Amino acid sequence: MRLNPKLFAFLIMVCSPLLQAHYFEVNSNIPDQSIVKEVPNFWQLSFSQPSRLLEVSYRDITEDYQSKWTKVRFKRSLLMNELHTVNLPTFNKGMVQLKWKALNSDGHLDEMIIEFIYR
Repeated sequence: MRLNPKLFAFLIMVCSPLLQAHYFEVNSNIPDQSIVKEVPNFWQLSFSQPSRLLEVSYRDITEDYQSKWTKVRFKRSLLMNELHTVNLPTFNKGMVQLKWKALNSDGHLDEMIIEFIYR
């Protein structure tokens, strides 16, 4: 069975934006896999589409990765924004992981972990 070329073109036109809607970029003032001499007092996340930041947590990494996540308290906005800033606690020197969870404008729940070394 052959697919009608007009039907195929129509499906590509209709489905393509839907498939791309979930993709978005997040930039951070603390780059993933970086080595820093000073940790900023805040973590700034810049999303490529409006999102609602739901949770931020961190952990100091031990050799066996068994350390527990600690939630960071911050004022959650009821509005969706592209830029979010969260005050950070003081970290011990060593490897640190930061994790965020957000609801983006297309209704998907996303999360990401970045890690850096604080020397």
